Amino acid sequence: ILVTMATGSGKTRLAMALCYLLLESGRISRVLFVPDTSELRRDTLQDFKRYEPINSQRLSDKYPVGNFDEHKQEDRDLSVVVDTIQKVKTKFRNSDNHNSGEFDLIIADECHRGVNNKDGYAKVLDFYDAIEIGLTATPHRKTIDRYNDNWVYSYEYEQALNDGKVVPFSPYVI
Repeated sequence: ILVTMATGSGKTRLAMALCYLLLESGRISRVLFVPDTSELRRDTLQDFKRYEPINSQRLSDKYPVGNFDEHKQEDRDLSVVVDTIQKVKTKFRNSDNHNSGEFDLIIADECHRGVNNKDGYAKVLDFYDAIEIGLTATPHRKTIDRYNDNWVYSYEYEQALNDGKVVPFSPYVI
């Protein structure tokens, strides 16, 4: 499933809401959220831990949230794992203890980057028998092909700007 939204318009917020809803419904029990940089991992992990839907309990109070570094052997007890695609690939390569059904949902953040590489990151994500949602602000043909043209939502920059959800950018010229 491919979702495209303008930078800053709420891709991570959408992902957290979807995870919460699907965990609450019992449709899924484990999520792997895969950003591609350690900065995005750090920020997203904190966002997931703090996410509190209106009139509901905080996500991390109901469902354990963490990454592979924090929980080494206990990561199977986590409902939501937030870690970089590089860390997932390393864990995948260095462990014989893999189960293709380990996750029910994988969310690939910035999916227009590394997940298109069939010999690298895509191969790791393809191992898991899970629903995959790709999030990006800048899809290209390879990304759209990876998600089999299953482009379910698009929120373009101009629309987000007109709706007041993002502020206009202006490049700083040196």
